[in-house]
Amino acid sequence: MNDVSMTFDRSFSVLDGDFSMDDSKTPERSTEGDGTTVSPGNDEAENQYFGRRENCNVHKLKHLVFLALFLLTLAVCLVIFFIIRRGQRQEFEASYVGHCSYSTRTMNEIQRTHTFLFFVLQIRGISS
Repeated sequence: MNDVSMTFDRSFSVLDGDFSMDDSKTPERSTEGDGTTVSPGNDEAENQYFGRRENCNVHKLKHLVFLALFLLTLAVCLVIFFIIRRGQRQEFEASYVGHCSYSTRTMNEIQRTHTFLFFVLQIRGISS
């Protein structure tokens, strides 16, 4: 009974997903006093078939939900990554400009100091 391609006497085929019933193969149905219909035949096989079919659908739905959650998680991670990256880039550029101006200012002070010292040393050398 584990054969997936098994076909029931009501012409339900597991592989093609055809749920139509062939009336020539359907046994007579009787109606009980409360209005419910009782069909003689292989109820256990039908229950197993629909149980497998529902398990298959639940399995597919589980994979679909997992894929949706994975894609949502990936999207959130990428959005956060790009927001943080932009903020860090702006912070880096601001600190870079600040450090460059500090370095330039320090180099200019060193140059003025050395120029002044060089000038003073030349004057002393000339006067000596």
